[in-house]
Amino acid sequence: MSFRVLLMSAFAMYRTEPVVCVIIISYIELTNQFLRARSMLVLYLSIYGNFYRMEALLASQDNEDLTRRDFMTLAGPAFFAVGGVMALWPFIDQMNPDAGALALASIEVDLAPIAKGQAITVMWRGKPVFIRNRTLAEIEEAKNVSLEDLPDPAPDEERTKKGHENWLVNVGICTHLGCIPKGQSLSDTKGDYNGWFCPCHGSHYDTSGRIRKGPAPRNMDVPPYQFISDTKIKIG
Repeated sequence: MSFRVLLMSAFAMYRTEPVVCVIIISYIELTNQFLRARSMLVLYLSIYGNFYRMEALLASQDNEDLTRRDFMTLAGPAFFAVGGVMALWPFIDQMNPDAGALALASIEVDLAPIAKGQAITVMWRGKPVFIRNRTLAEIEEAKNVSLEDLPDPAPDEERTKKGHENWLVNVGICTHLGCIPKGQSLSDTKGDYNGWFCPCHGSHYDTSGRIRKGPAPRNMDVPPYQFISDTKIKIG
């Protein structure tokens, strides 16, 4: 668990105001980065001091191939470059995603509990993902559609995985204005094509997640995913 998450949990326990939490965490992280940068700078200065001592030693020797000026011309910029990178690295490193964000970049979902005709919703990168275990009738309905009748033509085979055609995985966001379509629950209205229906502006999706009617400009997105076993997928 990251330091930020631990602090947020502690603040939540004592009901600290969210704005105060953000200010305190930002101050602590900035102080931490400053201390790391100071440590790197001290190391750089130590190395640069050793450089001057080594340069003085070489200059005192009678060496026809390497003069004092040649050595400083070649080695000086190199030491400055290395030291600059070392001093700036803590600030560059803080822009990388933390371990918590990387962990959310992909999720594994167990499909075993999902019966035929049922669907579940999981969260991936802050987005709802619809996973439906389609019936044979829903699969045939999706495959028997002429591509000429589709606003955003795409065969059903391109939206599923070979050998797992019953599983449909879509990002559950309407491509019109980002609403969440209905159709996941057995009691939901699924629209005119037995898939999903967005009541906000009347977009209808079929059993392959393709737009069939309404203002949505394209089909629901298919996230990157793969089967890691017959009953488990990895999204992301």
